[in-house]
Amino acid sequence: MKAKITAIIVMLLLGTLCPFQLALAGDLFYSGDIIIDSIIISMEADEEATINAEYILTNRSEHSEKVDLRFAQSLLPLQVNGEELCDPVVFKPHEQKSINLTRNINITGETTKTLSLDPTMLFNGKPNSEPTGALLITILLPQGISSLAWTNQEPNEEGFEDGRKFYSWDNADIYPTMLCLKWSTLQVELSVEKSVTPREITTPNQIINIEINLHNGCLNDYR
Repeated sequence: MKAKITAIIVMLLLGTLCPFQLALAGDLFYSGDIIIDSIIISMEADEEATINAEYILTNRSEHSEKVDLRFAQSLLPLQVNGEELCDPVVFKPHEQKSINLTRNINITGETTKTLSLDPTMLFNGKPNSEPTGALLITILLPQGISSLAWTNQEPNEEGFEDGRKFYSWDNADIYPTMLCLKWSTLQVELSVEKSVTPREITTPNQIINIEINLHNGCLNDYR
């Protein structure tokens, strides 16, 4: 009898918590009918990084939709068809809009430069619950910089354009996340490698060894 009562209490608690968890998840993400078909971002790095971004958004519903739009990393106004965007943005049924942004992002550091880009578009202040159909990011490094020292995402392509090094990241059906880049202004081919052993935590109070190798392609290795 006690076992039955305990089971009933557990089921009642789960029934109470599950709607709360679903509501909480709904509060974190935009789950309306406006989706992101594609994001194309080009960056040119000098003293600052100049960014030109285009977001293609589509209303997939049979009804008109209204939404407030903002670039997560900036309060600067967005543009639609060359004109400043005014919230809320109205999408007719199945309408597609091109949302554009041009802005500068600070590059930090002295000899080791760091650039961080968050490509997220916020819908009513929240990230979209649907993945982006296509995401392409390209960066042109400053004149004289031949390579990145480190990046948190492996690039799909690299090369030279007008004598300047470029990198690009090209993905499909992906949730946009922060892209972080580092390069050195010293005349060295600097790179950073990090390794962790063991790669999984299996016991309490387990010791994890982290090794970071700083490699100078022109001189010697330092650790």
